[in-house]
Amino acid sequence: MATVAWLQNEAEAEHNFQSIYRQAVAVGDRLSAVTALNNLGVMADDRQDYQAARDYFQQALTLAREIGAQEDITLGLLNLADEEIKLGHLDAARAGSREGLALALRLGALPRVVQVVVNFSYLALKGKSSMLWP
Repeated sequence: MATVAWLQNEAEAEHNFQSIYRQAVAVGDRLSAVTALNNLGVMADDRQDYQAARDYFQQALTLAREIGAQEDITLGLLNLADEEIKLGHLDAARAGSREGLALALRLGALPRVVQVVVNFSYLALKGKSSMLWP
């Protein structure tokens, strides 16, 4: 879904993701709604609208928690943590990254573990290396 949309222009792709989200909600397909929200968050991040990206990722995470979609919860936590770093909310980023890491390890989701390492490296670059672990 995301690959096809990115072949279009950004405005059209965003419109399509919004449409997919509305349709998913209308038919009760909450997992597709989570995916659409994550894609909208990625698009907002790409245009450096970090607050909008954070809002989309928060919505996706909330919905993923409601339906118990563990892999999507992990993705949501880590995407949200990435935006928190960009917005300067380093304590929230650390907490989300740690929670995401614990879930990723439990699920055996190695790509998400790598994403956590990236988040922690950004925190270290922001001068908060002491924030990585207790």
